Amino acid sequence: MSAGELEMGWSQDPTMYTKYHVLTTLGSGSYGKVVEAVKKAAPGAAGDGAGATEGSAAYGSTKSKKHTEEHRAIKLQDFSTSRPGITEEQLRDVSMLQMMDHPNVVKVYESWLDAEQRRLYMAMELAAHGDLYRFMRNVRNVPDPDNPGQTMEIYVRKVLKPKQVKRFMFQILLGLAYMHLKRVVHRDLKPANILVAGRKGRELLKLTDFGHARQIEGWPLMNHSDPKYLGTSGYRGPELILGMRKYGGGGDIWAAGCIFLELATGARPFRDSTEYGSLIKMIRVLGLPPKEELKKLNMETYNRMCHTLPHVAQKPRDEVKTALREVIDDVRVPMPDDEQFSLLFDLWRFNPNERLTAHEALNHPYFDDLDKSEFTHWGHDLGFTFNRPTPDAEADKPRYELRSRKVRKADQELQRPSKKIKIETEEIHLGSAAASSMAKPKDNHRKKRKAH
Repeated sequence: MSAGELEMGWSQDPTMYTKYHVLTTLGSGSYGKVVEAVKKAAPGAAGDGAGATEGSAAYGSTKSKKHTEEHRAIKLQDFSTSRPGITEEQLRDVSMLQMMDHPNVVKVYESWLDAEQRRLYMAMELAAHGDLYRFMRNVRNVPDPDNPGQTMEIYVRKVLKPKQVKRFMFQILLGLAYMHLKRVVHRDLKPANILVAGRKGRELLKLTDFGHARQIEGWPLMNHSDPKYLGTSGYRGPELILGMRKYGGGGDIWAAGCIFLELATGARPFRDSTEYGSLIKMIRVLGLPPKEELKKLNMETYNRMCHTLPHVAQKPRDEVKTALREVIDDVRVPMPDDEQFSLLFDLWRFNPNERLTAHEALNHPYFDDLDKSEFTHWGHDLGFTFNRPTPDAEADKPRYELRSRKVRKADQELQRPSKKIKIETEEIHLGSAAASSMAKPKDNHRKKRKAH
């Protein structure tokens, strides 16, 4: 038995230590705890993993692929103090994740129930960088004002590079596209429920914590008894706050937009101590669609309190960006650039029916310059390709294609500042010297044809 097992009292848990060597605790909460462990090899097998220590692959090293794959993050959910026993959310979490098989959704290797100890276990992929909430922040030790001579940990927001933001957002949308294809909505998407795995610079994002997820039979809409209790404040869509009972994947798309802005700028503009305060901020930024349109959404809370809401007309894109700056109200927080805001505006529509789907968002122009070569097969698994805007004449061709270095260099040459020359119905771009040299032979050629 390892020191970690003795330290954490795992000696009283035969279902755990017979299968795994527990190394350390990764986190804990009201649900129970998550521990890092290495799977024991079968009796008599070489390299049973008993020698795993701190600093080995269990702590994020990728030097040995085999060794890394033997390590797991085990989620222990304790329901020994719960009178009804295992909860509906715990069952949903394990059952939904076992349905999934995609690189951007965390993989569950095995799960088991210990009826005697009244615990549910899930052995999952180990994310070397923790969750996205912590990844976006640096931990600093500062003096504790309440305890002189001692220090306390605080989280300071980390500035992510634009390319990293784009890569992360693309993976979040890939995970959502896969889930929605399976007719599953997450309903509690936030940075704390997204894990960050992989090596530095090539991180892989994985959606996790499906305790509030539901599979929708009548896709794209489902009924819910009380949607106000879904999601987390700051990431909950306006339709859920206003009591819309029939909804689909639009709530996940709204939350993805909130995460996108947080990745790009660190801002959480709709976070508030009350749901009403959060809703007012949304209205200040986006305005409200016409009453007739909102009535059709059948939002019970809206129908009761529509007369108390601010009368702000739905705003165009430029006004939304200005209003967002006012709501954030912190000059130290940067604003999203034009490309980022273009995608954000399409994810943040007050009417969920007007938001992009995850599939459509993947083909947004914001992602045109992203190298999608490593994601191509993930898209094929979903049954679609990644698009790139093209002229109308080529609309029937695949919009995104992998091109050789030679072809890319030729394209760059054509995109340089140039003078246009018309040849029949096409326009080509050439340097001014090349244009003058080609124009004359072309005219001579036409004269010869007329003479014949």
